[in-house]
Amino acid sequence: MKLRVINNADDFGYSNAINYGIIDAHRYGILNSATIMAHMDGFDHAVELSKQNPQLAIGVHCTLTCGRPLLSDHKTLTEKCGTFKKISFWEQDDSAVDDDEVYREFKAQIEKVIASGIQPTHLDSHHHIHRYKNNMAITIRLAKEFGIAIRNVKTVELKALDLPTGYTKEIANIGMDIFMREAIPCNSLLIEPYLRKGNSLNKSGDLEERIVDEIIDSLELAKGNKAVEIMWHPAYIDREIMENSSFNIPRIYETKALTNKRLIEYFNSNCELCTFKEL
Repeated sequence: MKLRVINNADDFGYSNAINYGIIDAHRYGILNSATIMAHMDGFDHAVELSKQNPQLAIGVHCTLTCGRPLLSDHKTLTEKCGTFKKISFWEQDDSAVDDDEVYREFKAQIEKVIASGIQPTHLDSHHHIHRYKNNMAITIRLAKEFGIAIRNVKTVELKALDLPTGYTKEIANIGMDIFMREAIPCNSLLIEPYLRKGNSLNKSGDLEERIVDEIIDSLELAKGNKAVEIMWHPAYIDREIMENSSFNIPRIYETKALTNKRLIEYFNSNCELCTFKEL
């Protein structure tokens, strides 16, 4: 029996270059799902591309740590300049937020996606922000209200691979609450390939092939699970991503990996692509 896999790209709508990378990974590779950022400058462009590619499932990438919010009356979520506070704020135990602001902002982002003509398949979040403070409970509440699935992140180290410095693999803990649809759990696994900031791109070996090796090794270990999500960040590069994200150049290698012939052949033989809607 083939392993059911969701290949999901985060950050759809961040910028045009990211949008084009996601679409090429879908058209010419094995990417079949993405989560869109409703408040970013590339949102309208992403919506247009999604309508041209209706087979690409779209979820909502809820955001509290990048760009400006959709709502303008927040008191605890933004800096004085109006941008969202950074992830470092959320990592502080003594930082306080208004849960109602989080609820209203997330809801506004979901509703904007729906108003664009997209029916979301699931919810996840930028920097996994829905795992901080009371955000998980808020996200579950919204998932129930809209009747869609949610990604639950419980990251643990599964296996050390021989990869360049700064290139690590993290796999979420197998549990009964990884994906939820209307609070009904199902077994799943999350695989997250990373090329971290500071990694030397001049290390020996082809980074595209290293990603392919990592994904194949991870999927072999994941056999026996009900479903697997691989969380990707494919993109091309533009000024927006270079100036505002520490995770930039490595995205190109993920785009290439998603269209890699060897990985496509592995998927054709061993995997069945599915979406959150089908779980």
